[in-house]
Amino acid sequence: MGISLLCVIFTEIYAMFGHGVRSTAMDTLFLYPLLGGIAVCTVEDKAVRSLWFCGIATLVAGALLAGILEIAGTASVYTVYFTYMGLGLMAFALGKMLFKRRAQDGY
Repeated sequence: MGISLLCVIFTEIYAMFGHGVRSTAMDTLFLYPLLGGIAVCTVEDKAVRSLWFCGIATLVAGALLAGILEIAGTASVYTVYFTYMGLGLMAFALGKMLFKRRAQDGY
C-alpha cells in the first residue's frame, strides 16, 4: 500500500515538472504494487513472496521507464523486456507455489 502511494506521489510530481504532460503508463503505475501486493498477501512461503515482489518491482520499473520515455516523446525496446521479465518472475513464483503445494499434498 505504501509503495502504491509513493508511485502516485512520484507520478504527480513528475507531471508537475513535465509541464502537465501525462503518461498512461505512469498514471497506472500504482496498480502494480497495489494489486500485486493484495494477490500475494496470504502466501506464507518467503521465497515465493520474494520472487513475486521482484516481479512486481520489475514491472514497476518498466512502467516507470515507459512513462518517462512516453513523456519525453521517444520509445525503447527495453520496456518490453521489463514486462516479460516481471511477468516471468511472477509466473515462476506461481509455479513454485503450486509445485510446493502439490508436493505437500502427496501428488
